[in-house]
Amino acid sequence: MMDRNTEILLSAIKELCPSGGYTVVSADDIDEKAGADFTEEETARMLASLDERGYINLRFSQGGEYCLSLLPSGLNFSSGRVKKGFFVRNRQFFITFLCAFAGAFLGCLAAGD
Repeated sequence: MMDRNTEILLSAIKELCPSGGYTVVSADDIDEKAGADFTEEETARMLASLDERGYINLRFSQGGEYCLSLLPSGLNFSSGRVKKGFFVRNRQFFITFLCAFAGAFLGCLAAGD
């Protein structure tokens, strides 16, 4: 699990590098796209963290310029926040439950007559 600032940074990188190819970006471009005011040290630390975790491939970083590309896990990353609403983890179990319930209900109706 990554912290909120790193998630914001990864979202900004997704917008700057949508194709997944290598792109040279500056720390100012990343901060502008992220809508945050990270220092160069914070940006470098978070990019190194994303590189270690396998979300991006950081080819080089020099003087606030970064050459990076998104890896498949970075492209597919979505926030770890739980979405509200009803969902079923095991669809087959849910279908079986509904069929059994419907059969029991119809059996009770038939026996009641």
